[in-house]
Amino acid sequence: MTVKQKNFEQLCNDHIEKLVVFDLGSHPDKVGKLVGIENDQIELINAKGKNISMNMNHVKAFQVPE
Repeated sequence: MTVKQKNFEQLCNDHIEKLVVFDLGSHPDKVGKLVGIENDQIELINAKGKNISMNMNHVKAFQVPE
């Protein structure tokens, strides 16, 4: 794990249980409540209640709406 990955993981962990948007919401499955991160996998629950898993290394942008 690189330093950049570790910092990104820490940033995500600070926003667990909050609404997040990855990659500017370019895909509906990249918007939802952040559940957690484990083994470089980000887990979200989208608006339909579906569990979504994505590789942390493929995320280009991260946003937490106020």
